Amino acid sequence: MKLINFFNNFIVFIKQAVYITCISVIIALVVNSIRPDGLPLIKKPEDQKKNNETSGFKLISIEDAIKMHNRKDVIFVDARSVEDYNYCHIQGAINLPDHNFDSNIDSFLSKVTFDIKIITYCEGVECPLAYHLAEKLFFFGYENVYYFNAGIEAWQNQSLPVDKNEN
Repeated sequence: MKLINFFNNFIVFIKQAVYITCISVIIALVVNSIRPDGLPLIKKPEDQKKNNETSGFKLISIEDAIKMHNRKDVIFVDARSVEDYNYCHIQGAINLPDHNFDSNIDSFLSKVTFDIKIITYCEGVECPLAYHLAEKLFFFGYENVYYFNAGIEAWQNQSLPVDKNEN
């Protein structure tokens, strides 16, 4: 009999906890939707575009990357490994491997001023390294950072200038 009472009391307790949780979630959602600075619960495509335009680093198209390639106030930064960079990279680019960022950032800082425009790139659309590197550089203090997600693959497909070591 005590065991049945225990289970009945336990079930009542669980029901009450679920009710309280549901009511709390509903109140939180209502308050969040009323607040002018409430948290966005669902990202809309226009919000993503707005975030991309207002964040410190931006996606750049191949057309814009081509236009910026020979400018003196722009530097291309290859986020791939040293081996990949040495084999082939966009002409004039420097290498800052995303996976070795911490050990290479001091050297990078001594070469690249904060007022220069930086375009990060990696292998291609499926490669996240350019985005990660752009994010790190922005949070490190660089304000004009772009990531070229089409990467070296698209650059070569358009027969654009590369430095290549075929040894």
